[in-house]
Amino acid sequence: SHDDAVEAERYARENGLAFLPTVDCWQGVYGVNAIGSVGAALQIQQPAPGQAVGSAIPIIGTAHFDPSQAETYHFFIRGGQFADWTPLGRAHHYSVAQGQLEMLHADALRPANYVLRLALLRGGDIVQATDVVFSVP
Repeated sequence: SHDDAVEAERYARENGLAFLPTVDCWQGVYGVNAIGSVGAALQIQQPAPGQAVGSAIPIIGTAHFDPSQAETYHFFIRGGQFADWTPLGRAHHYSVAQGQLEMLHADALRPANYVLRLALLRGGDIVQATDVVFSVP
């Protein structure tokens, strides 16, 4: 029923779980947070939006995809000393669900606001991505 779907979505949101939205979505409805869509699950849980990060921390989240959707996931960063999107870490060929995706060495970054992008790549092109903004104090 509709009430069950609403309750399931509320539970998923509160517990950081991936879920299919119960409202119609289209590119742009939520601003510039997502790019492309091949139906894979991408989520960055840490750093959280707006979080101030001053030390090396694991990037926690989900990059769930199958080989028909993408070949790898890779992080990119922009802001501070990075005027344009710059690769962060290495490309990863396997899905990760609610775990460590990469390390963020924020202690090596200048104080500034940054955008961290989790991207799925196929043939060198981004096929789906999600962003989070964080700061280094």
